[in-house]
Amino acid sequence: MIGILIITENETSKEQLKSVVRLLGEQPHCRAVVLSSELSQDDMLRIVQDNIKLLKSDEILVFHDLWGSTQARVCQTFLKEGHVELISGYNFPMLLKSMTLRQSTKSFEDFLKSLVQYGVKHIWHIQDSKTHPKS
Repeated sequence: MIGILIITENETSKEQLKSVVRLLGEQPHCRAVVLSSELSQDDMLRIVQDNIKLLKSDEILVFHDLWGSTQARVCQTFLKEGHVELISGYNFPMLLKSMTLRQSTKSFEDFLKSLVQYGVKHIWHIQDSKTHPKS
């Protein structure tokens, strides 16, 4: 199963995982990590590396909230095409979808493509009738 690692600078990652578990039940091979700006870059590297190992998955998706931050650069260190991939700027619907999609997708590449499309599709400007979902 594809492993999921959610990384934020504050407790958001842990709270989002709690919400996922509340909505979908326990999620194997899924972890939430806080990389506080108070940590050294070396500590951040160690924490990410340790959590990737704990996932025990051949394919791992790392969700990170903001591209360009120190935390995002630390995550980028672990990228390995087809093995460890990073999505930066994710949204909660995308995170939820990843939990169900990872169980049914045939390839990691298809999983990533479908997930990004889903995330983009679920961003709406509510007052704009062209983008607002039909009730």
